[in-house]
Amino acid sequence: MPLLGLAELDGRYAAAILASLAGSFAVQLAFPAIGSQFASYRNASNRTKRDWAIHAVALLHALYATPVAISLLRSEHPSTVALRNDPILGFDPRTAWFATVSIGYFAWDAIVSAMFYGPGFILHGVVCFAIFLNSFRPHCHGFAGIFLLWELSTIPLNINWFLDKTGQTGSTLQMINGAALLLSFFGVRLAMGVWSTYYFASSLFSDRVRAKMAPGTPLLYFAALMSLNCLNVFWFRAMIQSLRKRFDKSAPAKSKQ
Repeated sequence: MPLLGLAELDGRYAAAILASLAGSFAVQLAFPAIGSQFASYRNASNRTKRDWAIHAVALLHALYATPVAISLLRSEHPSTVALRNDPILGFDPRTAWFATVSIGYFAWDAIVSAMFYGPGFILHGVVCFAIFLNSFRPHCHGFAGIFLLWELSTIPLNINWFLDKTGQTGSTLQMINGAALLLSFFGVRLAMGVWSTYYFASSLFSDRVRAKMAPGTPLLYFAALMSLNCLNVFWFRAMIQSLRKRFDKSAPAKSKQ
């Protein structure tokens, strides 16, 4: 039976989403058992210890989402191939099961961002959660793999944060990881982001799609994606400035990212 007015969201998918949400909080709450193995964690403030746990959850999701995205983009499974031919209105149960994990994670991300971080992080979490959840309407389901690939850059992003906290600021390792961060972020979020936005818009605003969506809905989805693109540009600029400071001993950098 469909839930929340989403035609393809039944009890099985909903349970998987809730399990992912609960799992994200479970990892966050259980992290002190792992973090306590590091002296820099044991000596940190309660706020920094909280951030260790949050970055750990984000890193785990990125390590999950990246190979899933690549798998979906390369898959020759008949249902996935059919979805590529109708990326806005189509639906693929195989893709949906993979997406449930990310929907639960983005729900966690939105909640944690609202509790501890600023508007940009809240916007990112809410928009990602809403877009992926609405893929069960189904709307834009065929773009799951493309947008999950953006998580590739989250891997070196969080590694960079952990390097800062474990005394590796300005190290050769951080320099290599920083290069990987900038290259991956530029590649999957900016360069690929321009292409995916064009592909998304050309599919979304076709006569066939607009005839089957409520008035204004395509524009709403496009605005949501553009908000993420704007955040990516803003964050990329901030990353460049932050990485520069990390190799300037007189100006250490501090940020969630």
